[in-house]
Amino acid sequence: MSLSNLLTNLLSDGERFLNLARNCDREGLEELKLSYCRAVFFTSWSALEGWIKYISYSFMNIQSDISLFEKAFLMEKRIEINENGEIEIQQSDIFYPTLKKIQYIFLKIGQYDLKHENSDLWRRLYEIQRKRNEIVHPNTREEDLVINYDYAAICYNTIKETINLLIEKIYHE
Repeated sequence: MSLSNLLTNLLSDGERFLNLARNCDREGLEELKLSYCRAVFFTSWSALEGWIKYISYSFMNIQSDISLFEKAFLMEKRIEINENGEIEIQQSDIFYPTLKKIQYIFLKIGQYDLKHENSDLWRRLYEIQRKRNEIVHPNTREEDLVINYDYAAICYNTIKETINLLIEKIYHE
């Protein structure tokens, strides 16, 4: 299976989980609905991160005028100075927030300032990233994290819109 097929399948999975969550919502199956809503966040966000990584590596391999720092950022690798005083990309990973990578890719590759030209989409992405981080990295809290069907639908639709905009701006399709 190719990477683009996997990413497309992840987005399709997100849609399938969203439909299952809607059915559970209609039938009053709250616990199962919550499971499907979380699955929407996991699969949809994974598809978005996969597209970002795919674009990053594609761009890095065809673009000759990017700096060592930009290459390290795109590869999510650390930069260090060796004993000869030369800057090198290390094998150790450093992870940057997905929204920083998205903004960089839109600006550098797509010549599009998502944060300012489509502030509503940016705001929704920011909120989805925050909620996704609450799910994946839970803090100790008194009450359970609540994700309803409407919020899962916003997540799925926003990520799908972002991926389509990335494809349009980067690949001009």
